[in-house]
Amino acid sequence: MKVLFPFVGDSIGGSHWSAINLYKELVRRPEVDPIIVLHILDGPLSKLLDRLSIPYTIFPVTRLAGGSDKILSIAISMATNLLSIYRFIKDNEVDIVHGNDLRINLTWSLPVKLSLSKYIWHQRQLFSKSSKWNFIKFLSDYVISISMYVHKTLPANISDNRKSIVNNPFDISTFYDKKKSRAAVCLEFRIDPSCFLLGYVGRLVSWKDIDTILYSLHEILLLTSYKLNIHLIIVGDGDHQYKQLLASIIKSNRLEEYVTFTGFIDNAPYTLSAIDLLVASSVNEPFGRVLVESILQKTLVLASNSGAHGSIIKHNKTGILFEVSSINSLSCNILDIIKNKRDYDYITDLAYDNAIKLYPSSVHADSIVNIYKHLLKVRVDLISH
Repeated sequence: MKVLFPFVGDSIGGSHWSAINLYKELVRRPEVDPIIVLHILDGPLSKLLDRLSIPYTIFPVTRLAGGSDKILSIAISMATNLLSIYRFIKDNEVDIVHGNDLRINLTWSLPVKLSLSKYIWHQRQLFSKSSKWNFIKFLSDYVISISMYVHKTLPANISDNRKSIVNNPFDISTFYDKKKSRAAVCLEFRIDPSCFLLGYVGRLVSWKDIDTILYSLHEILLLTSYKLNIHLIIVGDGDHQYKQLLASIIKSNRLEEYVTFTGFIDNAPYTLSAIDLLVASSVNEPFGRVLVESILQKTLVLASNSGAHGSIIKHNKTGILFEVSSINSLSCNILDIIKNKRDYDYITDLAYDNAIKLYPSSVHADSIVNIYKHLLKVRVDLISH
């Protein structure tokens, strides 16, 4: 079966890493011929795929649906690309198109349906309660959710036999030497290797609530009279205005020597292995990929009790949960972990053992391939009748 994965190519996020891990697993399976298509050449994703030696095809598209949330704009964009995408599917004899973000889903789903190929809508964000999303039932053949938290927001008109939850895939085989990665990361960013190293890894956008981490760091320093050897490393890039807000918080609270921004890093697990504690502060997180990546490096996770975090972290068993957006709750938990760090070793061990059972790429691929086979069987049955 020929399965197409289209991407815009102008960004790299959790959906891209999940698709890459799935692709690596699918190419080993003789029954699947996976193809990656990008709409943009020389973007962040094409450069990453080049570094990973993963082949892809460039298919330029002039106007993607979903750039605006206006219904008319979405409809015009869908119509603009309908014929070219339809021809692309037919010319390449594609059986299934597997979409992984909103712009792709809105742009590709209709021409795929008209071509009589199958379309999978992989939902990685929360849906609003608007009834406008009911149209997904007619544009997709199957909807995959990345967590129960996301799944509960799917339109009610999608029947149970056309939707399911599938855990994101992860590379469970790569485990870095924590001492070596710590030394390398601290050397690169000129951080005292003897400090207690906090880490945030992810996009720099407001709903990630990174400002709460900064205010908590300031509170911790006040409580310890600035005698605590602690440092926060912030990995990622994002919204310009939000980055300016974070910079202003750092300046006004005299945190310059305690915080380092690294920008985007394409090997997050290596950095996660170097830190003492991952802080995941986001509000209404659809999944929380970085939590699992951290767990797989046996790094302790302190996450907000919000969104899908609770499905990954069991409090005091596989990580620690703090009250969402609570500066006091976060700072108190960080201080307790610093003072009693060895007492938390059992948590990282248990979390790791659970993660290697729940999140391997092979298990994810098994579930996805079963969905592919089911969809193609349904198509064959319809044609035969």
